[in-house]
Amino acid sequence: MISQNSHEQCRTKLIRHTSVSAKENEGNFPFSQEDSHRIDDFRPQYCYQGYGLSIKSDFKLPWPEQEGFSGKPDVSISHGEVPEVLDSPHEIHGYFQVATDTVLLNAVNFVRCLITDGGRQVQIDNRHAVICILDSILSVCLHLRSVLALNASAIATRNGAVLFVGSVDKSILVAALGNLGYPLVADGIVGIMQKDGTMPKALPGFPQIYLWKHAIKSLENRGRVVVHPQVRPGIECYRIPAQRFHSMETSIHAIYFLAKDSGGISSKPLARSRTFSFLTENTSRRQVLCSPSQRKDHFRIVSTIAQQSAASRLSYPIQGCPSDTLASTISECLPPPS
Repeated sequence: MISQNSHEQCRTKLIRHTSVSAKENEGNFPFSQEDSHRIDDFRPQYCYQGYGLSIKSDFKLPWPEQEGFSGKPDVSISHGEVPEVLDSPHEIHGYFQVATDTVLLNAVNFVRCLITDGGRQVQIDNRHAVICILDSILSVCLHLRSVLALNASAIATRNGAVLFVGSVDKSILVAALGNLGYPLVADGIVGIMQKDGTMPKALPGFPQIYLWKHAIKSLENRGRVVVHPQVRPGIECYRIPAQRFHSMETSIHAIYFLAKDSGGISSKPLARSRTFSFLTENTSRRQVLCSPSQRKDHFRIVSTIAQQSAASRLSYPIQGCPSDTLASTISECLPPPS
């Protein structure tokens, strides 16, 4: 795999930090590997918890921060140089190059991200663009741990999680259901884990919902949004703290695949085979599943969900409908909030 010369990187950082040129410093400044670790200790550390993972980053991410935790994190995110290609990729799919336990995302002239050590180490060359690829990073880190990453948002009911899959309207829908008392499980990406011999369970993500400006305005008109920090200047996407958050993994009660059509609001049960196809199609970054074991795990989880969870196609007007109206209609078919 690609190796980084951490000794030389840290030496350069220290020289720059002390305002001493490389030429002036050459041969005069002893620098050991132990010193390298000490320099790393002075980097800012931002801590996060989501999808069953403890995450540390040396730059701030648009997630709710957690108190610092001891021990080695499950995922370490850092800013640094990233190669343009892997030495020997097994597969190449668009922006992604995939090898054993390693994935390179190369969006040419925009951002590169190297995920190594089975999703434990993440290096990004443009931290200002990280917001655009965070879902991809999360998805890869989950897949490399045999956790299904689904393009979905989810709420918690007394009978388990209800997933809304597919449409961009899934986030405003779970926000509107939050107004009806339903706790958020995850937004944008839902991680689903299945341990040996057990039912698949949805993992709690982050206690926030991402909404675009038009969706924010829809909720603001009803006086229900107070705090909505912008994710990044120039991007009209905002973070809305969840009114309630379900912080424990939970079984999956039902799945709704969202679809716009020319009629009104309607729900139609799906056959298991169709459910399997829809889940596969909505697997986030499934192109990184290159090894036989990863594909086997993916098939196992998707098959079990399709067999055990009720699934429906939820249709609503092409021109859209008020989120409150859609949420109210759906809530009539849901168990009470957890």
